[in-house]
Amino acid sequence: MHKYRCAMCNKIFESSSFAQRCPICGGKVLIHLEGDMPKKRSSACAGGSCSTCHGCGR
Repeated sequence: MHKYRCAMCNKIFESSSFAQRCPICGGKVLIHLEGDMPKKRSSACAGGSCSTCHGCGR
């Protein structure tokens, strides 16, 4: 379970998966309060030039 605070409406909500938008106001800026953090992509992956991980499907 993940807990988020929306930066736009300041409401706290929970989600069973990684949220992309606030379910209350639709805001896209979310502050992750609890739960596992999403895995960060390496700097090589940000440019679409990853050659070993294939984690992002590129």
